[in-house]
Amino acid sequence: MTTKFLALGLTATLFSSQVLAHNFDFTIENGTRALIQAFYASPVETDDWEEDMLEEFIASGESQTIRFSDDRNVCRYDIRIEFFKNRYDPHEDTVNLCEVTRYRITD
Repeated sequence: MTTKFLALGLTATLFSSQVLAHNFDFTIENGTRALIQAFYASPVETDDWEEDMLEEFIASGESQTIRFSDDRNVCRYDIRIEFFKNRYDPHEDTVNLCEVTRYRITD
């Protein structure tokens, strides 16, 4: 009887962790004088940047909403913003995407 209960508990735990994927809507506002050409977001515990999430460049004064899902059940992400023709050095920060829905970068 105990074995069946543990197996069912493990199955429920595995299933519930898959259901708890986070869906993020995150808006980047460009308050700089340069074009933003790339945006990366990776959970803080990963060692490398994942793929560029921008659909198109973000012009000065414009914004773009990034939508993505992540089943790793984390909120804190390292973000990286790169500028067209390296006008500025890349900008990196750590953001809690469960709490922050807008991110404005300025000169």
